[in-house]
Amino acid sequence: MDGVLYIGHGSRINAGNKQFLVFINKVMEMLPLLIKEVAFIELTKPTIQDGIKSCIEQGATRIFIQPVLLLEAGHAKKDIPEEIGKAKELYPEVQFIYGSPIGVDDRMIDIVFDRLQEKGFQKETNDKIKASVLLVGRGSSDMEAKADFEEIARRLKEKLQLNQVTPSYLAASEPIFEDGLKQIIEGDNEIIYVMPYLLFTGVLMKRMGRAIIDLETTDHKQVHLCNFLGYHEQIRNLIYSKTIELMKGSHHELHAN
Repeated sequence: MDGVLYIGHGSRINAGNKQFLVFINKVMEMLPLLIKEVAFIELTKPTIQDGIKSCIEQGATRIFIQPVLLLEAGHAKKDIPEEIGKAKELYPEVQFIYGSPIGVDDRMIDIVFDRLQEKGFQKETNDKIKASVLLVGRGSSDMEAKADFEEIARRLKEKLQLNQVTPSYLAASEPIFEDGLKQIIEGDNEIIYVMPYLLFTGVLMKRMGRAIIDLETTDHKQVHLCNFLGYHEQIRNLIYSKTIELMKGSHHELHAN
């Protein structure tokens, strides 16, 4: 029997975990499978091992594992595969088929556009007011993840014809968010949109909010903190389509080493 396990990041702030659960339940409602479970990589429960065990206790002999992550970084490349490797040793009779994060996808640019519009951005007047975006990612030491994030920033700049899109990071990569914020404020920008490229609320959102409140600008520049990506309908459709692709066998089986 088939089952699916969705894996979210996990947050220290319970509201972020609740947002994920509400979102993923909507995705699971769209799937025809009977066995559908959720787990988190860190900071909260159920753990990945808990989720796998729950699927197996319900009769799953093949488990599709879909990470609900934005980029292909350390969690997707190392942490989750390690947990699957452990499960493979515990349950050698079970087949594990592992998916991939969202990655670079133009549909994500549309979601960013929605978040910018919520704060007053208008593509039609951008050439007159010199609006710029500070795109803020979680950050990773993985160079491929950083390259993907920079590609997202490039596509955003091109599609929305923005004056400037500066990628920055909350950890592990440079420029760090605070440095990126200072850099873009010092540039030739009238309105600055700080766009968190994050799925849910949490301590990182609070950090950005505090940094903007603490700004001391003497030239009356407008700085708007946009809402995080959230579990937008477009993301729900993306995760659903990736799950269907996974179930159709477009990804290889992950074997334990």
